[in-house]
Amino acid sequence: MWRNIYYDAKDESIQIWTWDEDGNRTKIVSSFEPYLYVESSDAVDGVSIFGTKLKKLKFKNQFERSKFVNGSPIYRLFHNLNVEQQYLLDVYKRSTDVQDFSKNKLKIFYMKF
Repeated sequence: MWRNIYYDAKDESIQIWTWDEDGNRTKIVSSFEPYLYVESSDAVDGVSIFGTKLKKLKFKNQFERSKFVNGSPIYRLFHNLNVEQQYLLDVYKRSTDVQDFSKNKLKIFYMKF
């Protein structure tokens, strides 16, 4: 389970606030390369919802990926999500089925001004 996540474009890293095995709050910093999928006849990285073969393209950071997307004549791009969403899907997509995934409760506060 995670509490908060932030992509630091300057350091090209993900900062995630979570809990350790003992339930103590902790912060983890790890590098992450944003990616997306493009259609390619010689690809083996996946298959699109249209049945076409996909090739995974990794980028150094979010800026490089955005530059590719804006300057590319490619019609269809796949999995072009926020960097934080990509990281969470890659790390936690199988964890939500574990019974103790949310054993550490969140503290939620509301402030009224």
